[in-house]
Amino acid sequence: ALLISDKAKAQKFYKVAYENQDQIASEKDVWEILKKVGGSKAKVEAEIKKGVVAQRINDDIKEHHKLGFNGTPAYMINGVALMGAQEPGAFSSVIERVLKK
Repeated sequence: ALLISDKAKAQKFYKVAYENQDQIASEKDVWEILKKVGGSKAKVEAEIKKGVVAQRINDDIKEHHKLGFNGTPAYMINGVALMGAQEPGAFSSVIERVLKK
């Protein structure tokens, strides 16, 4: 939920964090990634303080429940729900079925 007000930087942050997740050992490492993608620690801290981040998380939880999910991971492929860890074949099967429609 970092950088909610700047979607492009948020996407870059998540990409860099994902690609380097094995090197993230502390909060300091997260702030370093934020700095690397051009984000502002002050802006993120302000969003956290204002409750923007908490609201975004709560909205995501509500949507998750509205879709009928009760845990993670959960996937929605063109209206078809897959819950829990799945083998690659499960995704292929759903995608092929959806494409035939």
